[in-house]
Amino acid sequence: MFFGCRLATGVLDIVIMYISVDILGFNGLIMKCVSNVIVIVANYVASKLMIFK
Repeated sequence: MFFGCRLATGVLDIVIMYISVDILGFNGLIMKCVSNVIVIVANYVASKLMIFK
């Protein structure tokens, strides 16, 4: 379960970066920071609700 959630948030990071930088043309550094915040929150929520309940 832990590995699956981390894999899912890793894919989420890649998708966010692809859409925001490659398709929409936003600044890569800024979008990586935004993406990291989203992934950290998603990892916390997944850990709290699914993994370590």
